[in-house]
Amino acid sequence: MSLREAVRLAMAEPSERSGVLIGRVDGAVPAAVQRERTAGEGPEPAGVDPGRQLVPPEVLEYERWRSSAQLGRGDAELYGLFREYVLHSGQAAGMVEARVAASSAMKRLESTLAQISEELEGVGMRGRARIRRALDVARADLAEIVEALERWLPVEDDAPSFTSDVFHDVERNARDEAVLAALVLLPGDALGRHYYPELAAAAFVSATTRLGRSFDKAKGYLGLDRVAHVDEETGDYDRAAGTRRVTTFHAPEVFDYGRVLVGVPRGLPSVRDREAYLDFLGRYLPWYAARSGGRMLVLFTSLRDVREVAERARGAFAAAGLPLLWQGMDGSAKEELTGRFREQTDATLLGVDTFWYGADFPGETLETVAIARLPYGVPDRYHHAQCAAIGAGAQRSRIYMPRALAKFRQGFGRLMRRASDRGVVLVLDGRVTDRRHRDFLDELPVEKPGAFDVTGKARLVRGDLDLVGREAFEQLEVASPLREAGVKLDFVGDGVRRPDRPREAGRDVPRERPLSARFDEPGPIDIDPGDLPY
Repeated sequence: MSLREAVRLAMAEPSERSGVLIGRVDGAVPAAVQRERTAGEGPEPAGVDPGRQLVPPEVLEYERWRSSAQLGRGDAELYGLFREYVLHSGQAAGMVEARVAASSAMKRLESTLAQISEELEGVGMRGRARIRRALDVARADLAEIVEALERWLPVEDDAPSFTSDVFHDVERNARDEAVLAALVLLPGDALGRHYYPELAAAAFVSATTRLGRSFDKAKGYLGLDRVAHVDEETGDYDRAAGTRRVTTFHAPEVFDYGRVLVGVPRGLPSVRDREAYLDFLGRYLPWYAARSGGRMLVLFTSLRDVREVAERARGAFAAAGLPLLWQGMDGSAKEELTGRFREQTDATLLGVDTFWYGADFPGETLETVAIARLPYGVPDRYHHAQCAAIGAGAQRSRIYMPRALAKFRQGFGRLMRRASDRGVVLVLDGRVTDRRHRDFLDELPVEKPGAFDVTGKARLVRGDLDLVGREAFEQLEVASPLREAGVKLDFVGDGVRRPDRPREAGRDVPRERPLSARFDEPGPIDIDPGDLPY
């Protein structure tokens, strides 16, 4: 059971909530043991569907109030509505009572399960150890639910008791399920003040912590700058005061990115014109896959976009005889999609979330990574609460941009998972060529204009879509066979324009900017509705 499922379940009516958990336990406990179970304080599970999605009326009532209360307020004013509702609206008494009752009921249920586990010691039967393990898992689930529930709506002496370092609200996930949110407002600061000072030593290892050719941004994001201090005269640090010596090391690159082509097509439909852009992806992706032989991972920021592009493209993929997989397709969990993509060397996979950073497809399985959108985060209520706490500029510099750039680097890194890998990375979001967004390209190991040594660097090709496509097919060593077979290598489609003048492959690269111009440039965050996660 996930934490999101747990906190949603915890707010259900006690009979439903307890029944679901006991139903899970009953699946592992033989009937003979169930008959010996004392009546206890927990209700019987009869008639409860363990898969039922539960949204308590108190949460729905708050969401209705929030819909009215946010009228006339700007986005930056909405982050405090949950606290306003609970503390000042006079309408939250039922929610507080339900939270307290749910916690009490689940603690009683945990006690009942502990009693059942103890009584199994005196039952002579096979499989007793397995049954007790199942009970222990259920008890751990209950403990996690109660902890999460109490963090979401903390209560002391029957009254709500919020702190300033936690963001509280009710959100909706990609499946439109209510999620009770209790998020540390500034994780880096919390780590720096409360966690790192307790450590004797620690090592942080990642391929994406060096941003803008420096570790400074990563230190800020992780809160390491809160404890990093060394006496300039002695070179010592004061452990008693909670300070630590923080040192960095940048290991030599292990991959030869000269085996990679980075393609940035010009003239694509704007991501702001969502209908035109999704229509383009729905036509271009199967066209490209039919010529490259599939082996493509397409990274999105929105599960909704994934579904719509899959619906538009599935017919063309089927006509070409190529498998199309996408996150959220019926009956396919992420692990199953990963396995199927590895087994089918001509498949195309559309994914979000952990496919940016949590999946490895070495060898022939993956030869093209297409990034459909720059992975900007969505300025939601949590984002605005952070801005209110430390200022919009500091939030952008310390949290927002480092997170987006690291995710972009992680997505690029899906292609090269071992030294012999090669292929193409296509960036299909036209914003990446704009001055305000060029930090993304600056993060990639690509050839820089005027650089003397380009050894181990990827080749950057910018130009019209057909030029980039031809260069990509050459990189994949399929261009000559396709020409011999009479297959056209130019994509012609509505909504795709050519630049006013031709571009020479590999020559049209952005000028390098000074480090001082990165991350902290003034101006609002450039987000459009298509960046929403669902």
